[in-house]
Amino acid sequence: MSGNAQADAEFVYEGAGFNEDARIVVRNGKVLLTQDDQSSMSLIYDTVAQLFRVLNHREKTYLELSEEFVQTALVSFETMLPQLKAMAESSGISDRQRELLERITADIPAADSQTTSALVEPTGKEKSVLGLTCSIYSVKVASEALEVCTIDYSTVGLKEEDQQSLRELSGTLGNMTGGLQFHEAQKLAAVIGSLDGVVLEALDSDGNTAIKLKQLTLAARSSSDGEVPGDYAETDIFSIFTGL
Repeated sequence: MSGNAQADAEFVYEGAGFNEDARIVVRNGKVLLTQDDQSSMSLIYDTVAQLFRVLNHREKTYLELSEEFVQTALVSFETMLPQLKAMAESSGISDRQRELLERITADIPAADSQTTSALVEPTGKEKSVLGLTCSIYSVKVASEALEVCTIDYSTVGLKEEDQQSLRELSGTLGNMTGGLQFHEAQKLAAVIGSLDGVVLEALDSDGNTAIKLKQLTLAARSSSDGEVPGDYAETDIFSIFTGL
């Protein structure tokens, strides 16, 4: 880990269910969630404009959605769950589209279920992770129970505006459908913000490592982080998953 209290923040996490490491960059009021190699999709949350921008790197396209639209659309997904699952079984879609549909519908709660944000309870215990002493919390996100160890933002020098950006992203995701995870780093961001500190490690109910911080860097970032590349074309909600 390296640090400068006035720099931008980059977190790199490995996860048991991740295809690639998850990267979260916090810069100028924006939070970028992406796979480490940026081979598929990225998500940008603009805390000032309250906008989501979904980037399809393979097609070089992007979709811009208001926070209000995303919230409403995800509620509708709950009602459409039977149709979405039937679509996943259709022979008229690509294997990648089927995989995506199966993944995003796997844990969507029934329309009449209660959607809640992450439930956090302190255990009063501590342990050492990556040479740092962290506090242990019991966290429930969607259907998963995790033992999560965190340290204060101040310990690593994360500046206040970046702390607030993470809190806002977490609050937004917490108000959305609890089981819908369309990006590998989405649940991770919700956990980070809910705990109001830097997550070093998360263990599942069997004690296996579910999420672990590989690297935290506080340094000046490229001006392109958190921005839509100039050669990306805007697309629509029906085409954003093309080519995945």
